[in-house]
Amino acid sequence: MLLSPSQGSAGGGTTVSMAGSLARVTAVKFGDEPAAVGTHAPVSVRVTHVPGPGV
Repeated sequence: MLLSPSQGSAGGGTTVSMAGSLARVTAVKFGDEPAAVGTHAPVSVRVTHVPGPGV
């Protein structure tokens, strides 16, 4: 899976694009916190990082 960008602000708000085989993705989390899913397709997902350290 490709992530872009690979890191963001601990304050959140960074839009993260993921590419790969993502047809079965039902949720995205940064650490224990759920991300806000913007768009979802079988080969890509765009989410917004929530405040916190993530992983």
